[in-house]
Amino acid sequence: SRDHLRQFAPGDEVIAVGEVSRRVFFILSGTLHAKAADKTLATRSAGQVVGERMFFDVGNRGATSSVVAATHGEALVVDAHSVEAMADRHPSAGASFYKVLAKVLAQRVQGQLDH
Repeated sequence: SRDHLRQFAPGDEVIAVGEVSRRVFFILSGTLHAKAADKTLATRSAGQVVGERMFFDVGNRGATSSVVAATHGEALVVDAHSVEAMADRHPSAGASFYKVLAKVLAQRVQGQLDH
């Protein structure tokens, strides 16, 4: 399985600009910063998600910002192919997973619209 726990330390690059990978990171502990040109765009911590746009990026455009660890921590990394296979076997579980990510994306879009 491509799903795994990923530990990170301050300064670790969890997602690189341009990276093409359909994975989402559920932060279990610690803090991550989304950055572009050394400017922090967003801060995410335990209970939050990063990589959700890449997860749905079927055009393989790659990450538009990097994600760098601000503290020590751990994230559950979930690969899109694993979710698709799970959804084929267990449609209701797949629907629940996609519903959670849809809510995250909607909140992010609403946050961008509010600024």
